[in-house]
Amino acid sequence: MKIEVSTKECARFFDISRQGLAEWHLQGCPKDSRGKWNLKQVYDWLIDHKSQNQSIEDARLRWHTARAEKMETEVKKEREELISHDEVVSEWVARVVELKRGLQSWSSRLPMMLEGRNKAEMKKLIRAEVWDLLDQYSRKGKYTPTPKNHKGKVA
Repeated sequence: MKIEVSTKECARFFDISRQGLAEWHLQGCPKDSRGKWNLKQVYDWLIDHKSQNQSIEDARLRWHTARAEKMETEVKKEREELISHDEVVSEWVARVVELKRGLQSWSSRLPMMLEGRNKAEMKKLIRAEVWDLLDQYSRKGKYTPTPKNHKGKVA
């Protein structure tokens, strides 16, 4: 069913000015003839046009949001509030390697240290070796807080 209306009626129906309706026409809104508009065609165009505009606006918003997040990240990097994941991994891998080497060295060092000692002395020496290795592993560094020694005091 075709409902043809005048420019004035069409503008009133969509609650816009005549000038606004003329702008819609320039943007592709269908018009039957001079001063005549098919309400269904105008309505369909408007629904499609608004969804296209909404998609464009959504894309713009996503772009601006991503740009703002990138700029925030840059500022945080400059302020040294962010650290590189690769740098942290590299530092901690180095510490784990040190720990591994320290543990592996025990097989050759401990037998000589413990030879001829009683059980209490062995326990004391082993405990001291463990704490030395833990202290070394948990030492203060770029990505670690100030360590505490085994007595709970700041080293």
